[in-house]
Amino acid sequence: LWDAMEQAIAKNYVGSPQAALARLARILDDLDEVDRALGELETRYELALGEGKADSNGTKKLQKEIDERRARRDQLLAEADKVALLDLKPAAPAGAGK
Repeated sequence: LWDAMEQAIAKNYVGSPQAALARLARILDDLDEVDRALGELETRYELALGEGKADSNGTKKLQKEIDERRARRDQLLAEADKVALLDLKPAAPAGAGK
């Protein structure tokens, strides 16, 4: 399946699909790490709130870290969107190749 997709990309788009796919793979790996860390931070934050520590310095620090991870996730998603937009090769004029 991947071979067929890469062939279709190479045939119809400008540039190498391998470079774009490699970059997307790195971004997805980074997103996995950010999402894992974000989930852990959110769990710790919710536990702190449940213990009545909403105004503690530790809870405020957790909220700041959560905000930073969410911003990083948004940045990575925007990067993935940009990398995924490949330029199409110009279409052949009608009747070409006859």
